[in-house]
Amino acid sequence: ILFTGEIDHWAAVPFLSRARATVQIVRADYRKVGLMTDRIFEATIAGTLCYADNRIKGIKDFLPKGLLAANGTEVLEIHDSMLDSERRELFLKQEKKLAKHTVKNRWDQFERLCR
Repeated sequence: ILFTGEIDHWAAVPFLSRARATVQIVRADYRKVGLMTDRIFEATIAGTLCYADNRIKGIKDFLPKGLLAANGTEVLEIHDSMLDSERRELFLKQEKKLAKHTVKNRWDQFERLCR
């Protein structure tokens, strides 16, 4: 495990492409309203699994259940117990979930909320 702290956006994809996985960590106020950071999208572009806190509001719309955990210990248990083929299957589910989060779809959602 290597914790590097924050990574600039320009460096995230090259860095994450060398990682086996990353974790979506958000502040408590973000967690309550379901505000995701770019990390989920950067990880997916890089071909890397992205685990997340299962308490983030709406996280199941972004990541499959198999990538959600209650804490760091659970993330390690989940990751270490999987075969490479299972990790690949989860990554494909991650890609599929994020595919619907296009700029157009998000804009349409914003317009509906403004009405």
